[in-house]
Amino acid sequence: KDFSSAKAPHVAPSYALTMAGMFLHLRGNYAEAMGCYDYALQLQPTSIEVLLKRASLWFEKEELPKALADFETAIGIDAGCADIFCHRGQLYILQNDLGSALADLRKAVSIDAKSVLARIQLGMALHRHGQQSEARRVFSEAEKEFPNSPEVLNYFGELLVESGEVDEAKAKFEKALSLSSSKFALAHVNLGVLQMHLQQDVEGAIKYCRRATEVDPLCETAHVHMAHLHLQMSNLKEAVVSYDKAVALLRMKQELVDCFSMREATAAQLALLELNPAVYGPAMEQHRARFAEMAASNPQQ
Repeated sequence: KDFSSAKAPHVAPSYALTMAGMFLHLRGNYAEAMGCYDYALQLQPTSIEVLLKRASLWFEKEELPKALADFETAIGIDAGCADIFCHRGQLYILQNDLGSALADLRKAVSIDAKSVLARIQLGMALHRHGQQSEARRVFSEAEKEFPNSPEVLNYFGELLVESGEVDEAKAKFEKALSLSSSKFALAHVNLGVLQMHLQQDVEGAIKYCRRATEVDPLCETAHVHMAHLHLQMSNLKEAVVSYDKAVALLRMKQELVDCFSMREATAAQLALLELNPAVYGPAMEQHRARFAEMAASNPQQ
């Protein structure tokens, strides 16, 4: 459409293009999404929101210098925008450049102490960097500052799990669900992970993951965990279905490659089983029996 001939649009063309680009981006239509972001920036060159979205897309396309260039452009427009440093800090975490990530995330928190995302990312970056005491302090302060945030509680719980404080972690996950009316999917997944590792209760873990997919069908983490659990139970058809759902949602290249590889390996096992069930069926049944024995020897508390 020729925007110049349109009469008093209800939505600014640059905003419409940004939203279109975002939806195309989420669907994996990178070329079309990039076109929308580029056009939006032609109409509104100082839009930090579009620059950040385009930087994310550049990163997913593995063009890191272009992503960093968009961040620098955004800083030149408004060096006091916390979102710029928060999102660039996340990018550095994904690159495992934790020193740069910590610098950006600390700056984001100093600019906007009310940013829940910046606090969470700072805490996780500190944890990965081995600065456990400071990471715990950041999360403790965040929980006091944002007592009704399921996100803070969930990620604090993940830190506690990795520190071996399982009971405390479980309490955080359960509180996150209580505050979100049981709609925070990742807390369901984390409780499922605890169920599996503490009690070898695969069926219980699957129930948690299934609940996560019910409250948020777009939670790729839930689908990935569900697939792994079904695979451990030798439920190959169910595993392939869950891997397919995860593949449709994942956007980071390495995660997508890993998930698709597992999907193909599982599908190959399923094809062998269907081709010659007399040979491969007994092995699958033995595998299921071993899991049943493990569950029986680790009764739920």
